[in-house]
Amino acid sequence: MKYLYSKEQIDKAIKRIKRFRCCKVYLSDHFGNGLSTVIEVCGLNDANRDDSKRIEKINKILSEELGEDAYLECYDWRCHTCYVGEDDQAQKGGRYNPIVLDGRDLSAYPDSLLFNIQHLWKEMALRLGDSGTCVTGECLKFVYKDKHYILEPLDRLQGSLARETYLNEIEGLLKAIGCQEISFDYGRMD
Repeated sequence: MKYLYSKEQIDKAIKRIKRFRCCKVYLSDHFGNGLSTVIEVCGLNDANRDDSKRIEKINKILSEELGEDAYLECYDWRCHTCYVGEDDQAQKGGRYNPIVLDGRDLSAYPDSLLFNIQHLWKEMALRLGDSGTCVTGECLKFVYKDKHYILEPLDRLQGSLARETYLNEIEGLLKAIGCQEISFDYGRMD
């Protein structure tokens, strides 16, 4: 694990953030596009309190202790994270460092059928149009020929229903070409 900040800086930031009442703060591992270590702050976004001001204050602390690149990101309506470390040893295509298929680098695709399925998903979503809750980060995760992959949508739509409506069909196509452990990441509300 490669830490982006010193342990002392991280501990000091956590200690200062822990002074806020009604939120839990701890260092944990986060499985996003790889394994990262994060400062996790849970218990925010309470409608009965003005948590936007608390989030601003916490971001100020992070900026003071870790620098301006450190800030909270919301991946769950109750938990926020600030990335402080990343796994620089994880093997590409492993569980903690999946290969991202985003349509930009065709050499990353182990099989052209995956790009065809991704393109079909795009066409289906565009046909339905931009509807549903605005989200970012939606993707399909799967294992293909013993490697882990993330298949990102190519449609550039914000509405969640555009992609979720056709999940069964796309998952069925992925299974048909031999993909396993298929799961859908619903992303986060934008």
